[in-house]
Amino acid sequence: IITEACQKNYTLIFTDGFANNLSNGPAVGNVDNVSDAYSGVTPYKDEYSNTLADIAMKYYDTNLRPDLTHDLSPIPSACSQSPVDPSLDCNSSLHMNTYAVGLNATGDIFGVTHHTVADAYATTPNWVEPLQESGAVQADDLYHAVINGRGEMFSATSPDSLKTELKNAVTEILDSASQGGASSVAFNTSTLKSSSVIMTASFNASDWSGELTATRLNATTGDLLGTAWTASSKLDALIPQDRYILTYNGSDGVLFDWANLTTAQKADLNTSPSGTADSNGSARLDYLRGVRTSEGSTYRIRSTVLGDIVHSSPVFVGEPELSYPDQAPFGVDGKFYSSFKASKADRDPVVYVGANDGMLHGFLTSDTATKTAGSEVFAYVPNALYSSSSATEGLHYLTDPGYVHKNYVDGTPIAADVYINSAWKTILIGSLRGGGRGFYALDVTDPADFTSANASSRVLWEFTNSDDASLGYVTGKPVVALMNNGQWAVVFGNGYGGTGTKLFIVYVDAGIDGSWTTSDYTVIDTGATGGLSQPALADLNADGIADRVYAGDVNGNMWVFDVSSSNASQWAVAYKQGNTPKPLFTAKNSAGDIQSITSSPVLAINPNVATINTNKPNILVLFGTGQYLVGGDLSNTETQSFYAVWDKGDKELLRAKLESRTIVNTGNFRTTTGSAVNWDGSGTTQNGWYMDFNLAADPGERVVLSPNVRSDTVFFNTLIPEAEACSAGGRGFLMSVNLADGLTPTNAVFDTNNDGVIDDSDSAYSGQLINNIPMDSGFLGDGQYTPTNVGTVEKRVIDIGETSRTGRLSWIEMENN
Repeated sequence: IITEACQKNYTLIFTDGFANNLSNGPAVGNVDNVSDAYSGVTPYKDEYSNTLADIAMKYYDTNLRPDLTHDLSPIPSACSQSPVDPSLDCNSSLHMNTYAVGLNATGDIFGVTHHTVADAYATTPNWVEPLQESGAVQADDLYHAVINGRGEMFSATSPDSLKTELKNAVTEILDSASQGGASSVAFNTSTLKSSSVIMTASFNASDWSGELTATRLNATTGDLLGTAWTASSKLDALIPQDRYILTYNGSDGVLFDWANLTTAQKADLNTSPSGTADSNGSARLDYLRGVRTSEGSTYRIRSTVLGDIVHSSPVFVGEPELSYPDQAPFGVDGKFYSSFKASKADRDPVVYVGANDGMLHGFLTSDTATKTAGSEVFAYVPNALYSSSSATEGLHYLTDPGYVHKNYVDGTPIAADVYINSAWKTILIGSLRGGGRGFYALDVTDPADFTSANASSRVLWEFTNSDDASLGYVTGKPVVALMNNGQWAVVFGNGYGGTGTKLFIVYVDAGIDGSWTTSDYTVIDTGATGGLSQPALADLNADGIADRVYAGDVNGNMWVFDVSSSNASQWAVAYKQGNTPKPLFTAKNSAGDIQSITSSPVLAINPNVATINTNKPNILVLFGTGQYLVGGDLSNTETQSFYAVWDKGDKELLRAKLESRTIVNTGNFRTTTGSAVNWDGSGTTQNGWYMDFNLAADPGERVVLSPNVRSDTVFFNTLIPEAEACSAGGRGFLMSVNLADGLTPTNAVFDTNNDGVIDDSDSAYSGQLINNIPMDSGFLGDGQYTPTNVGTVEKRVIDIGETSRTGRLSWIEMENN
């Protein structure tokens, strides 16, 4: 029964493939020879009518419930590529897919020259009339039917193989309906080139497998082309013993081999599904490395060794790209950044991503002399994941046949170049997000050093709640910067589930000795509760050193931290009332409801006024409000907002002193309207602008992702949660407004008429609807690439004029131009 407009519908046929009656079928005609978007071409078309293949095509190519909303059936993300792979099911209307299990069915084509649907696309079968006589031609008609129905055919020759093939058929059906997308994208180049690819992560909830896909981009238009490689297929082809996998023993990195594990780590892997100790730890370790021989009989069955990638976004590490000056404190003569940059210009490019198989993975993004693009060259198992405290904790649980999904390495890593121990290094820092309360730090300076001999020095440290109990589950990304005390540091909020609302500044070189003391990191306590979100850092005098930190909390406070002193003991919350820390601003809607801030702000010099002594630091702090962390957040419809708050040296700024903007929806687009902001001090000076998401048509709209500033435009994505069956969890708007005032840009930013260019025929809008939940957008050339929660990537042409800054910026230099 079809009840929903997005419902997936399947027919699974069991047959020996041979017809008992050749004349009683429905008279549907020669459907697969009709020229339209889904038929009339090879390998579908033939010259015969009323065949089983025609019936399959009829119900594939016919909208099964025309009374319901069209085009809501989910389709693969690759359907957005050009040209489209004809084997994909890109039909977004309600339709039926056909699968078959043939019981010892062999035709003249199927089972002889063709064995899977893919074979028909590689070599078009020579279809013959199947209704003239009973026999092998009916098996071929069945094969033709699953091709037309964009399904698959499986052949069973015995009771045992029937069980296997039935399972294969059901698994493929479940797989096609269980795809999900991760939170962001990565590019292997900073400008569009012939070698450019976009890398997207995804997962399959039917078995919690994962995928990292590299898709080629058109060097001129930026359009998505065909798949360049997939990480799962490359990983599955590796010999498990040949994988370079490291873990941490508390003081050094070690190869992920049984002999190298600590007693506690072995206790984890020696834990059985019942929670008792056994002696199978070495076999479980082999399973985690990728050995498949005991799947099904002893351990959990996997469709691929690569686990699900849900919240971790890929990060690309290629040639060094920053522009640190050749002077202290950025090295010494002979060891300045320019020398490092030149020496590592040709290092192997690698993309890193965390997965819930217990590992961070690193995959090559281009061919080398010995390996092909997509090959895994690095993996890391954090020590913080090991646990033998229960049957459903730790790494052993990943092998349990009764496994229910858990998070492991679920955070997004970041890469940074730092000067520590008298040398420049590229480090990778990542949190476990929901997988644990901790961070890991790795040395990924050169993949040529990914060797057994260098295992100990590839892992720098781990920092967890065992080192400081106030550390919670950190959902945002850390930031790496040189601080005013001369030390490179990892800066992050304490997250959720810890104690207090605190900023952590952890020195990169301090934990390398395997221990943490109070002098190895600095904590700035706001005195509030609830946890601090992802920070943004500002360099106020363009010397490459962080001076100020901004971060929000779940109670709506936007905190400012002054780290401009060379003495770390002087670092503190910037604004106080007496000795009590005070926020720059507290977000509340017009009803007085607290508006949680769960993502990082973006910072910009206020373009409306020049920086003078009376308005320093003259920074616009731009951020959205809303929460999407726990189940109850889905139904919360309290009004959320987007703010641009002017930090000019005053504390506890009021919403009443901000100029409001009104959102107006026009079909799938929207504008923002409002009065000018009074920045100049004549009359009542205003402290910024804001817009409320209070439209009745979009209840619960919120911003839970960090904004982006490109030129004079602010981009941010909104989320509108929905519980309806066909909402894919929700939808949202891709927003772009003027940095200076929050109004609709004067000139069109979006290609509103979808002709591939932005010109006078496009209208100026502040936002456009996207019918799935948009994740963090990536920007390359004139393209905005937005992954969605269903695994697709939406590419939009944008025009923001000339941009003065390119590359990947982990924090912001603030200076007037």
